[in-house]
Amino acid sequence: MGPKKNATPKGKVKGDDSDDDTVKDARTMAMIQAVTDQMKMQYQEEMRLQRDQLRMEHQDQMRLQQDQMRMQHQEQMKLQQDHMAIQADSLIKALADLKTATGTPAGGGAPQASSKARRIEQPRLKGPSEVTLADFRDFKQRFKDFLAVTALDVEADAKNRIAYLRSSIDEAWSKLWQGGAFAIPDKDDYDKCLDEMYNYLRKHRSPLLDRREFYSRSRSGLRCFLR
Repeated sequence: MGPKKNATPKGKVKGDDSDDDTVKDARTMAMIQAVTDQMKMQYQEEMRLQRDQLRMEHQDQMRLQQDQMRMQHQEQMKLQQDHMAIQADSLIKALADLKTATGTPAGGGAPQASSKARRIEQPRLKGPSEVTLADFRDFKQRFKDFLAVTALDVEADAKNRIAYLRSSIDEAWSKLWQGGAFAIPDKDDYDKCLDEMYNYLRKHRSPLLDRREFYSRSRSGLRCFLR
């Protein structure tokens, strides 16, 4: 009598095949999960590296822009300082040239005569209430002589000659000048200024001074006649 078909092998219990399949499936799933986790970790690591790289590149770019802006600012400041230094040098040179040409102090103020002006004393005109027409004519001539001797009638321009004139007259004249008692544009020359001052004095002269001047001339003429 032959062996029976589908007989259970010796030593193997019926139902063990299904258990083996379950174990295999579990192992496969575990391997798949392990591979998935590894790939996920690799992906995350790559993304982190990319973010770090982008952040470093952005920081480098920002530092480069800041350096460029700082260099541009420093260059602009240097150019401004150079420009201001050039302007200051030009101004100092111009003031020095003006002082040399006219004898005017570089810091401003009343003009001073040049070295030639020291050879003759600058004439002075008293206030309107203290001078007569004859006194004024005498001052006008002496002022012209002063400009001629010092060569200021040639070297100085019209405004500088007027400045010398204003430094030669009494404070009362200066107040009348500033108050507009006689219209004298600064661009006019000193000769016209003197004419305007003379006309003002003739209109507002003191009769007492005129009488004193008349008596003085009369006595002088009498002395000359007696001689």
